[in-house]
Amino acid sequence: MKYSLTPKISYILGLCTGSSANTGFGVYGDGALLDAFCNAIAEAKIVPAESIFRDSRRAWIEHSAYMSFFKRLYDQRLERFKSKNDYSANYIAGLFDSCAYPLANMSEGAVAFGFSGLEAKDEVLFLRLGFKVKFSKRTILLVDTPDRAFCKFVAPYVLLKKNLLA
Repeated sequence: MKYSLTPKISYILGLCTGSSANTGFGVYGDGALLDAFCNAIAEAKIVPAESIFRDSRRAWIEHSAYMSFFKRLYDQRLERFKSKNDYSANYIAGLFDSCAYPLANMSEGAVAFGFSGLEAKDEVLFLRLGFKVKFSKRTILLVDTPDRAFCKFVAPYVLLKKNLLA
């Protein structure tokens, strides 16, 4: 079976990149994040319900073909999400929902992203999309422009942390 990239699958990939589970392909975090992952999987209709597993802190799928598909997408993310469109916006929104947090002394528009498995490729991805970022010790610091370009780019697709974009 041939799988194709959709905006919803881009969102799921972003969720899993920012907060990956150590079992199967999934997320690790609080109940809202687990619900978002399970709902996104159900909406995308990519695996049967019996292939979705969940415990108190993790939700994941065990479907070898889709795990291989997501692994390939993860490896190709620099090329897949290199331009500003619905696919890259959904991917960044998934990252935002899974691991964004405001800075302690947040200036207007500044947002910091923390990831469990960050690579330098992620910094390049943000730079290609036109956002000013700094990569340091597995964390990306993104400072939004005064016209809130980043917030406007991802706001329609963020499901869990809309309050951070206000």
